Amino acid sequence: MEDIVLITNDSWRRDTLERMANLNHVAESFNTLDAVCQGASTKSALPPIISSSYWKENEGTRAKEPTSLPAFLADNGYSTGAFIGTNPFASQWKDDFDAFWNGGSGNYNKYTRKVSRGIDLALLRKETPAKEVYKHAKKWYNSCSGPRFMWIHLMDSHEPYYPGLQRGMSNGLIKTYKSLLENRTKFDEGKFFTDSFSPDVVDQLERLYRECVQNVDDVLPLFLELVDDRATVILTGDHGEEFDHGYMKHQRLYDECVVVPCLVRWTLDGTFDFNKEIFHIDIAPTLARGLGLQVPDEWQGRSEPQEVDRISLMFNADHRINRWFIGARTQKYKYIETFDHSTGEQLNSELYDLERDPIEDNNIFTSDHPYIEAAQQRINEYFEETGHSRSSLIEGQQPSDLNEGASEELEEQLAHLGYR
Repeated sequence: MEDIVLITNDSWRRDTLERMANLNHVAESFNTLDAVCQGASTKSALPPIISSSYWKENEGTRAKEPTSLPAFLADNGYSTGAFIGTNPFASQWKDDFDAFWNGGSGNYNKYTRKVSRGIDLALLRKETPAKEVYKHAKKWYNSCSGPRFMWIHLMDSHEPYYPGLQRGMSNGLIKTYKSLLENRTKFDEGKFFTDSFSPDVVDQLERLYRECVQNVDDVLPLFLELVDDRATVILTGDHGEEFDHGYMKHQRLYDECVVVPCLVRWTLDGTFDFNKEIFHIDIAPTLARGLGLQVPDEWQGRSEPQEVDRISLMFNADHRINRWFIGARTQKYKYIETFDHSTGEQLNSELYDLERDPIEDNNIFTSDHPYIEAAQQRINEYFEETGHSRSSLIEGQQPSDLNEGASEELEEQLAHLGYR
């Protein structure tokens, strides 16, 4: 059996790929396509990738957490290792890996951490840069024999947008610090929409974001050169980043948040039949099929391309603007329901023709549109399968499922990433 390497780059917009010259050079033989996420933030986007399940699925009538990809592969003879650039949402799978490293987690002192945060800002340095993740991944990968499954999760393009001093200076150091500090202050005040900022600050933050993506481009070739030439490699974003619909960060279900790059080198059995796009929820079943293994019954994805009008579901919540989002997307249409996070009341319905309106600027929702019935039926089927309803999914949900009994370290990490 061949090695399998999964690399997820946090907050990776698909329109940045064309400028990633280093990656495009070393991955010129890879299949390049779009990946459709099943969530717009890490907490909702990772479960489809790692366990082929929708966020919160296990909280319905289903008896247990869906089998994760690392647990599945370990049961079939793989050594498993995960190397994460400090993200608390990834830790839910730590017990499923032989080796699990999540940046600085577990080395917490609130006073030294605050000093470290200040130094990181001054130097425009990420808390756990990709080069540090690479160092730990390389040590593990070279220390064990195959077959190996390695998951890499990089945080360099996630905010805060610290691109390093050199790139910060090339974009104007004073403007860079000013924009980053205003960004943090506005979020602390609960102001998340772009009209809360001056246009210059929004433009500067987007430039800094794109510089952070260039830092990822500098390092990704190291990971690809590290792994065996016969390894199957899947490189994708967990979700994108929103600058185009009047909101900062990544929570809403527009395509800048839920369609990301996906590069695949396939060396397993059969062919990789996905051409234009793949749903994230299909990644684990596709790998199982390539290994000639039975796909677990509880996995929601499919191992081969299906009909072009297949509906992808999407879920996400943003307590900061008091909203819950449910979406249903095909290649042609996207339907979004928006709810009040506190009461469960439906506030809005949106429908976009993605072929005619790829920037999702013209809401064409009408209750009698032919796609609406199909979209709502698919959403209802999901709720029936899991034991949820729209109201049970939404009402009473708190800012994060990690709140209950969360450690001081976890709260501080979430705040640093902008989730508090």
